[in-house]
Amino acid sequence: MMISPEEYYESELKDSTQRELLSRILQLQERMIYLKNYMENPYHKRELVHPDEATQLAMTREYLAAAKKAYADAGGQYREGMSEYLAAKFLEKLPDLEKITFYIGGFFGGRSIYEIEIADGGFRLTGMHYPEEQPLPVDNREIILEDGTEIRTAEDLFDYFREMHMGEWLPDYDPERFGYSVCDGTQWELKFEYGKGHNPWESGGSNSYPWNFADLCRLFGELDPTAVFEEDEEDEPEYQEYLYCLVTPEDMNRSFHYISEITDIAPGETVVIPYGAENKELFGTVVSIEVCDEWSAPFPVEKTKKILRRATDEELRRLREREQEKYTYCWVEPEGNDKGNYYISELEDIRKGDMVMIPYGYDNREVFGKVVSVRRTSEKNAPYPPESTKRILRKLVPDQNRG
Repeated sequence: MMISPEEYYESELKDSTQRELLSRILQLQERMIYLKNYMENPYHKRELVHPDEATQLAMTREYLAAAKKAYADAGGQYREGMSEYLAAKFLEKLPDLEKITFYIGGFFGGRSIYEIEIADGGFRLTGMHYPEEQPLPVDNREIILEDGTEIRTAEDLFDYFREMHMGEWLPDYDPERFGYSVCDGTQWELKFEYGKGHNPWESGGSNSYPWNFADLCRLFGELDPTAVFEEDEEDEPEYQEYLYCLVTPEDMNRSFHYISEITDIAPGETVVIPYGAENKELFGTVVSIEVCDEWSAPFPVEKTKKILRRATDEELRRLREREQEKYTYCWVEPEGNDKGNYYISELEDIRKGDMVMIPYGYDNREVFGKVVSVRRTSEKNAPYPPESTKRILRKLVPDQNRG
């Protein structure tokens, strides 16, 4: 189940710092890339999930817009990446579009070539099938889709492309990016030509397609080569995919693989995981997600623990309270010197009485020290500003030699 953009703002963005908002933006962008790649990979066996990947992508796009707005409202100046710049340029040039050429076909089935010429607020669509040079049955002046959508003007056409987010398409699609090579099959090309001196925009591929290529095929009345048809799978071996999530447990600098049975889990989400030999429940942050079968899994399926659940609202509230006390301040006395000082520890298991190595003096020479006290605190209540407090270098094992 996905929440509305308004609910997403309240639960994930409200009262966040600029740094937290920028991190959230990057996580949402990573999620969109993952969803597109998943839908574009023809060798992933499609499972029935709710909501489906296309809906997840649409909602993630809205979450991203909300996160960018929250970042701007917080005083941040977002710098768009190259893919965002190219998508914006695509939209900017649409009103100057004059001609569209769409080619699709292969060696055995022939090829279809469609052209749309745009002028005076309208358009004219023509199509021809080769090698027999047979005109295709298309309506020259309007397009009516199966769902009843009517495209009668050039602006209707532009709106259709805007809703497709076609500016996010790659210039070239090839199954080799998924580790496969295919001979023959279906090739396609799409070219937009503009007035006012704009360079043309092109996309194409061989046996590989954008995530929403079916929408383009519907526009021209072409069969969708990405469609999945039911086949007799009685004799097929059982095949199963797993969602492998790289999760960083709270207060740790390491990440571990877990299997998720939550189909719409996303990077950046807070989850509850079993940790250690006792399977102690800890909070963790999902860093990345990978779809694997048992042969390509990064860790054996039977040995990989499973994410227990998404963190509830109450658990997230408790976690936020804990995260405010994110600094571990230790009072450390250098060996042979009773004049101690506060140091910040980034070690996971620092305790009173531990022997540690610390930077000491103006020249930050390394000396041994003993931890006299340990306290967790927030930046506001810290005894010294975190940015000007030295860090403990490492903890010593009991039998480590001095000198």
